[in-house]
Amino acid sequence: MDATQAADALGEIEALRSATRRSLAYRLASAQLILWGVIVALADVATWAAPSLAGRVWLALTACGVVGSMVVAWRLARNGYGSSSRSLAGFALFFAYGAFWSIVIGHFDGRQMLAFWPTLVMFGYCLAGLWLGRVYVILGLSVAALVAIGYVAIGPAYPLYLAVVNGGGLVLCGLWMRQA
Repeated sequence: MDATQAADALGEIEALRSATRRSLAYRLASAQLILWGVIVALADVATWAAPSLAGRVWLALTACGVVGSMVVAWRLARNGYGSSSRSLAGFALFFAYGAFWSIVIGHFDGRQMLAFWPTLVMFGYCLAGLWLGRVYVILGLSVAALVAIGYVAIGPAYPLYLAVVNGGGLVLCGLWMRQA
C-alpha cells in the first residue's frame, strides 16, 4: 500500500466514524423526540378532558420526561457528545427561562400557557437546527406556525389540536430521524 492508498483508507475510516456518530446522535435524538411527543400529547389530552387536573398532570408527565431526558443526556455524554452536566444545565436553564416568563412576568392563563411552551420549545429546536441540521428548523417553524394558527382558529378543542400538532409532530420527526 502506498501513501496515497493509505490516505484514502484513512479518509474512508474517518467518514465511516463520522457517519456512525451522526447515526447514534440521531437515534438518541429520535428517542428524545418520541418521548416528549408522547408526553405532550398525553398532557394535552388530559388538559382537555380534566382541566382542573391539568397542572398536576403536566407536572407529573414533565418529571417523567426530565428523567428520560437525563438518561439520553447521559448516553450522549458516554458516547462522546459533550458532558451530561452541560446538557442538564442547559435543560434546567431553558425551563427556568420559560417558567420565569410564563409565570412570573407573563401571568399567562391556561390557553396562553398552552401556546407559549410549544412555541418556546420550537424556538429551541430552530436554534439547535443551526448546528444539528435543517430537520430541526423545519420541525420548529412548522409546529410553531400550526400552534399559532390553532391558537387563533380553534376553540375549546385547542388542547386536542395541540396533542395532534405538537405531540404528533414531535413523534413523527422522531420516527423520521430514526431512519436517518
